[in-house]
Amino acid sequence: MKKLFGKPRGQIMIVYAAAIATLTGVLALCTDVAVFYVNWEQLQKAADAAVLAGGAGLPANVPGAKAAVNWYLGKNGVASPDVITAPTVSPDNTRISVTVKRTVPYYFGGALGLVSSDIQVTATAQAQTATTPGGGLFPAGLNLAKFGKLKFDGTQYDIYSPSNNSPGNKGPIDIAQNGDPFPYMGLTPFTGTLTVGETIPVVTGCKTGHASGPLAARIAAGVAMDPAGTWDNHTVGNPQQVVLPVGTFSGTGSGATFVISQFVDAWIEPTSSGCGVTVSLMPGAAGGTKSTGAACTTGNGICTVALIK
Repeated sequence: MKKLFGKPRGQIMIVYAAAIATLTGVLALCTDVAVFYVNWEQLQKAADAAVLAGGAGLPANVPGAKAAVNWYLGKNGVASPDVITAPTVSPDNTRISVTVKRTVPYYFGGALGLVSSDIQVTATAQAQTATTPGGGLFPAGLNLAKFGKLKFDGTQYDIYSPSNNSPGNKGPIDIAQNGDPFPYMGLTPFTGTLTVGETIPVVTGCKTGHASGPLAARIAAGVAMDPAGTWDNHTVGNPQQVVLPVGTFSGTGSGATFVISQFVDAWIEPTSSGCGVTVSLMPGAAGGTKSTGAACTTGNGICTVALIK
């Protein structure tokens, strides 16, 4: 019987060689694509965090907002030879944007004559009236005169303790001005209106019994909702996330007052109890409204910052 096919004589090796070359090329291309994606993700996250943090100065402190954007970009690994387009602020001082460009080399694409390619990202954040999700407004002021330049990176601050230097050693601010701010340390929502520049009376003394119950209820509810929640990774609506007034204390005793200069987003640390309340500040808070400010002139008068692009 005559054979229909002769010996393969090595043809299969040619097929294997071609297949290996193709697979190697695909893997090389995938590697370069992965490198580009990682760089893009890093830049976008850095830009997003930067404009959220920078928005803390809007609308009152535009130079500070721009400086914060550049500071946060550097902290998140964006530096020369990356090209940062100077942060820009909208005419009404409610939006801040930044654009970052990075040149990324090809590691395997060089075999095809590819050298490098640019990755460019843009982020924009806008100050807007807060809906005070989660725990809403917390009735304790952060003393800006004591702590100076605030850091929105999880840095912890003691807001209801001697280190806050509030008059009377320790004391919350009476946001409802009805003589009893303590329910708002818990899950009772604050439905009033506060604005930057407003003067709030201070309740002096520690009043452990008044604060411990509501505060414990807030923390317990937050932990039950989100057992592993932290300042930078938690469920939206967790009552441990609050809006915190920032400003300066003056006076002593029953005449002590607190003047609001801005609002910040804060996370009530679960270790807080009684008269020891520790918070971590988060990106995403704004300076609130001034008498002539364009942001947050309606609603509760509190600004937060949200990514819009």
